[in-house]
Amino acid sequence: MKPYVVVTPGYNSFCGGIKVLHRLTHFLNEHGIPAYSTAGGTPPDWNVRFLKDLTPYEMKEIQQTGIAVYPDVVWGNPLKFNNCVQYDLQQMRPIQSNMLGVSLENCFGSKVKPDLTMMVIYMEDLFKLPEKEERRGTCYYKGKGKTECSDPDWLNIVNISREDLARLYQTSELLVCADNMTQTTVEARLCGCPVRMIEPGMLSWENYRNDNWGMNGIIINDDKTIEQAVLELPAFKQDYDERMKKNREEFLQFVEVTQNRQVDYIPLELAFHPGVFGISPEIMKIFGERG
Repeated sequence: MKPYVVVTPGYNSFCGGIKVLHRLTHFLNEHGIPAYSTAGGTPPDWNVRFLKDLTPYEMKEIQQTGIAVYPDVVWGNPLKFNNCVQYDLQQMRPIQSNMLGVSLENCFGSKVKPDLTMMVIYMEDLFKLPEKEERRGTCYYKGKGKTECSDPDWLNIVNISREDLARLYQTSELLVCADNMTQTTVEARLCGCPVRMIEPGMLSWENYRNDNWGMNGIIINDDKTIEQAVLELPAFKQDYDERMKKNREEFLQFVEVTQNRQVDYIPLELAFHPGVFGISPEIMKIFGERG
């Protein structure tokens, strides 16, 4: 089996894109396929190997025979692998959201073929409905949004642990959110807390409303009350569970396609900051000396 190198920043439990890249590495290793992360910080109970632990000879071997998985913030093929795929994390791009496109032509072009796609989802088990419903108050999450918390009665979510965040969502009546591309809207609703978006943010309202399985938050506005949003939560949970079941099918398909497809190396223009992805100058030098 061809090994994989997943190019990712260090693990961050509050960043969904980084989490799923590390989770993909875990899935591959659990499936018996060697997969290496370029950066550390992964939870110790995950099955993840690290690029820095390889010898220069092993790195050169993987460059020729392996598959690089780049997030969409990396342009081109900076590690100069023969085979590579791109994980696109942003819905506003021409490539569909959370999809892996196989081949250089597809993953850096304008469209990914439907049979070459996969979504990776990971959410900690602590984000779930509470055993006892006792809700009061509103919490606020700015995230990548622009609007600061303006109501002194709202609990502004900053510098909080994942465990405390889950307990907050399990006891709050509402989450007001200024970031419409964040996993925290999913976490809140899994805990039974409806979400109100207050600005378009990175996605247009049209794209936001057209989301087909609820990755984004429920918009509470003149047309939808909090009570209506609460009534929609069970359907959201059902959609989420179905999406999780589909993960395995798509994962196995991804392995089959990437393992069997041959892509010739093509030098491409790139804009890349290897330090952000845990790749030292010494490792970049090894990959740069391509035969």
